[in-house]
Amino acid sequence: MKHYDEHTIELFALDSKGISHQKEEIAKHLKECFSCNELFEEISQFYEMSNNQNLIVSQNESYEQENSLVVNPQYVESSKYSIKTIFKDTLPFKIWQFAKQRPIASSASVIAFAAILTLFVVKKSGIDENPFNYILNDNESRIEIYNKESEKLWQLNWFDNKKWNVIELIYNVKLTQVNDINNDGKNEILSIIPQLNSKDEQGTYLNVYNLKKEKIFSVKLGNEISFENKKYNDLFSPTGLIVDDFNNDGEKEILVGLYHTTSISVILRLNYKGETLGEYWHVGRIFSMGLDYIGQGRQKSLIIGGIDDVSKAPFVSVIDPTKIIGSTHSTATKGFDNIQLSEAEIFYISFPSTSLDTIIFHKKPRLNKILTSSSNEIEFEIGQDVAYADNPQIIYSFNKKNLTLEKIIPTDQTRNLYKQNKAKLTRKLDNNYIETLRKNIKYWDGKEWKNEVVRVTRR
Repeated sequence: MKHYDEHTIELFALDSKGISHQKEEIAKHLKECFSCNELFEEISQFYEMSNNQNLIVSQNESYEQENSLVVNPQYVESSKYSIKTIFKDTLPFKIWQFAKQRPIASSASVIAFAAILTLFVVKKSGIDENPFNYILNDNESRIEIYNKESEKLWQLNWFDNKKWNVIELIYNVKLTQVNDINNDGKNEILSIIPQLNSKDEQGTYLNVYNLKKEKIFSVKLGNEISFENKKYNDLFSPTGLIVDDFNNDGEKEILVGLYHTTSISVILRLNYKGETLGEYWHVGRIFSMGLDYIGQGRQKSLIIGGIDDVSKAPFVSVIDPTKIIGSTHSTATKGFDNIQLSEAEIFYISFPSTSLDTIIFHKKPRLNKILTSSSNEIEFEIGQDVAYADNPQIIYSFNKKNLTLEKIIPTDQTRNLYKQNKAKLTRKLDNNYIETLRKNIKYWDGKEWKNEVVRVTRR
């Protein structure tokens, strides 16, 4: 039978998010294993007593000017004062008392008791300060930073009430990253969530912090742009944030997605210092972005998707991030003034509307989410606004090697909507209709749309 170590059982007792994926398995094991369940009960008892303030400070408190330890039920941290304490009826005291009353012949058992005692008294004296993960707490409007042991290190507050965690989930993007961008062995926190600096801040900034919560730099993102002789301001909102070594040279780079209220979007390529290396402009909002291996190469491609406001259709663009150099725009959405055509596009795909979109919702669909279903396939979720659970979505699954369409999968909600509105719709959602959708997927070759798979060529 597989047994869990003390630390894992302790995290389970504390209902830690770090083992949320194991909770059902651990709970089942505790029902079957007497020894692990006994340890769980002891740990739970210890924290219950700690929360009930069974840690008593002696009457003769002494404060010494030194770097010592202050004992807390949850952790042990450095302090400049020393407080003499007496443990009364706590688990370590009970363990010591139990061992004293029942001498153990086996030296291994003695060591085990000592190890358990040490676990609860001094286990966390050396807290790992290196950030490992983050949580966007929408209820409190803050970014919470955690280490590898799921211990909270510090937090950052944003000043508006927007639900950024919901945005990350529904579009499958990241707005904050934990990454060692300068390769010094210590992780930095990068975030493009607005208003981290001030409630009066406008636009989007890239804010980068070290493990001590000290700001390394803050960069305003986006700039004024001219499209069809009309100028647009630099007040952009965030779409997504990616950090990676795109050309395998050992140096991290940053990709930031931004969108404007006027439907103009841009992907910015930055170095690890926050300096702009290139821009990829697009007409139509980008909703989702991610990295994956597309084609036969060993280099990751950037995949973005949303709505193309030139063709008025959902789109996917596969881009070589290392070729985002200087100020350029998509070959499929022309009209930007004094900007060169991009040489970074590899594929550009357009998707059809369904009869639900045109007859029932009277609105163009868009790509909402990019998903990797396996090592061989990548999925694109196309439909109406995914923020509303009842809206229809269709999953298009493509082969990663050559971006050929493998299958089209309407969601259950989409099938139900077709049944509910069959009197208004001219077509049934059957295999023939699925085939019609397949035939209306188009590939951009840099000049015109094709029915077959083609790569983008700058013309």
